[in-house]
Amino acid sequence: MIGPGTLVGARRWPCTGNHPDTWGAPWRGTVLDVRDQAAWDGTAALGAAPTQAAVDAHLARLGEAASGTTVPVRWAFPDGERVYWERRDALVPYHEDFAAWMAARATVRPPVSRFEMEAS
Repeated sequence: MIGPGTLVGARRWPCTGNHPDTWGAPWRGTVLDVRDQAAWDGTAALGAAPTQAAVDAHLARLGEAASGTTVPVRWAFPDGERVYWERRDALVPYHEDFAAWMAARATVRPPVSRFEMEAS
């Protein structure tokens, strides 16, 4: 179960269209509690810098829907952190995502150069 505080990945690997040596490490995020004010900051539902009381009231209105299929994740990007709501089924523990990234990099053969083609 992926709950609040869990480090996660979502199989988003920077630069995977390029040579594997240039791939960036997988994006890493931390799952937030749905009651965390940061999860709701800047949302259409609550606007900028909502109070804890506003978050609690909104969750009370949502009822069971508050424990839906999406969770807030604080992603660490090179230019700063941002919170996005992600589908639970798209998230994996970060160590699994990192291991899959390493395996993918190891199995992708580098492009064949013109000189290698002429030598064969």
